[in-house]
Amino acid sequence: MHLIETDVRLGILRVDPTQLCQQFLTAVPCASPDNLVHIIIMSDAGGMPEMPVGPFTPDESSFELWLERSNFVGGELAAVAYGMHALLFGLCVYVMTQRRADLKMYRWSLVYIFALFICGTLNLAFGIKWNQMIWIDNRNFPGGPNAFVGMMFSDPINVASNAAYVTGAILADAFVLWRCFVIWNRNFLVIIFPAFMFLGTVVCGIIALFQASQPGANLWTRVTVNFLIPYFSLSIALNIIVTLMIVGYLLGHRRSIQATIGKQHAKQYTSIIAMVTESAALYSAFSLIFIIAYGRNDPAQNLFLPVLGQVQVR
Repeated sequence: MHLIETDVRLGILRVDPTQLCQQFLTAVPCASPDNLVHIIIMSDAGGMPEMPVGPFTPDESSFELWLERSNFVGGELAAVAYGMHALLFGLCVYVMTQRRADLKMYRWSLVYIFALFICGTLNLAFGIKWNQMIWIDNRNFPGGPNAFVGMMFSDPINVASNAAYVTGAILADAFVLWRCFVIWNRNFLVIIFPAFMFLGTVVCGIIALFQASQPGANLWTRVTVNFLIPYFSLSIALNIIVTLMIVGYLLGHRRSIQATIGKQHAKQYTSIIAMVTESAALYSAFSLIFIIAYGRNDPAQNLFLPVLGQVQVR
């Protein structure tokens, strides 16, 4: 038995390499042998844990089964996260529109949360359609679902889902930067370094999206990896640094109030600090776990990437 693995790092396919090339080129007329890059003959799945099997389990390796399950479960987790996103969106809109007088004060905040919610909705909607294409519409694709994801990642449906994610992420990072700017009394000098980091995330995110959208490319091709890892690294660092700046400023302000008019008047800052910290912690934790799994080529990355499109609301 020969197992093959492509440089797209999507898995190990239990097919003959020559047969796979012939079948794929027949099924996808626009493809070329260049799409099947660096095929390596392998004889072991790399120590993946054994998956429970039954009489109707597909004849696939443990790695293939774990990879398919992680892709499927990731989509389900994204739907759960979207439900939480929708709940927060509804609560924010309700609070901001309770009184007519508040509409003018919150108009730009409402525009922002509507834009973020639209991005999250489009990300999930196109993601659901993409999963339908993987598991139902193209179930007989040569090499199976894993091969379909690797070869057809640049499909317009999946590109639209990824574009919605990147747009939402840019909006979320911009809001974090703006919040820091406001809390620091609109001091431009304070946010110069974070602003450059934000520009770095925007550039890397757009380039990574563009590269992954090219025919035959995906998130695991070398050029995309070279921009995707810096993108997530910069985004995580930006959130951590800006959050620490906000917390540091609020702690200093709380101490000043305590020394001037007493501790009881400074209690509100404790809850604000906790809220700011918690809002950044969830996204940072999920992003960090994803980037570690992504860098190690661990299929667990598929559990966290779809969720990030919703938990980036902060």
